[in-house]
Amino acid sequence: MEEIDLKEILSFFRSKILLILGVLVLALIIGNVYSANRKAMYKSDTSIVLVSENTSYTQSDYQLNQHLVKTYSEIIKSRTVLGKVIESLGLEYSISELSKHVEVKDKTDTDMIVITVVDENPDRAKKIANELALIFSEEVQEIYHLENVTIMDRAIAQDEPYNLTYVKDNVIYATLGLIIGLTLTFIMFNFDTTIKSSESIEDKFGLPVIGVIPLESSGK
Repeated sequence: MEEIDLKEILSFFRSKILLILGVLVLALIIGNVYSANRKAMYKSDTSIVLVSENTSYTQSDYQLNQHLVKTYSEIIKSRTVLGKVIESLGLEYSISELSKHVEVKDKTDTDMIVITVVDENPDRAKKIANELALIFSEEVQEIYHLENVTIMDRAIAQDEPYNLTYVKDNVIYATLGLIIGLTLTFIMFNFDTTIKSSESIEDKFGLPVIGVIPLESSGK
């Protein structure tokens, strides 16, 4: 089995440092072009909490709310609620399109539901989230004749898009470029059959080196 000469490998990699850096820079350029063409999306969320209509909060109230949390989560994304939000805000979305922008999650072991809205317009994302919470609470009163929904935190408009993190993205692009550059260089090293030193002749062919003729530069 042929031994690996680490000095030879490092020397080869040093000779290809410009290639490695070139691939890294190319990866950064391509990555940033891709990022520049991505549409910025903004998230806004509002949270609602289920409370008891009684003055005291009992275990039975907790169990009831745990059951209602899952039901309420489905009601929030129902066609009725989404349709009323579209009509109230004058949105150009269809019900199915708006549904794709809305995510509803219940916090484990709590009576809280979080409504998250994603949109390319931060102000519109905020308005949709707040309107969803408001219309949902009205629907609960109409369907169940209960007033056990309280809006805990109203949504606010975000200044920064959630899907564009330039520093993090550039670290990823640079890492990928470095990996590709090193991999490409290693492949080139494996397919390079040139004799790089007198020692490699002895190692590969088992022939003794009698003498070495130095390469002389033509310059003065």
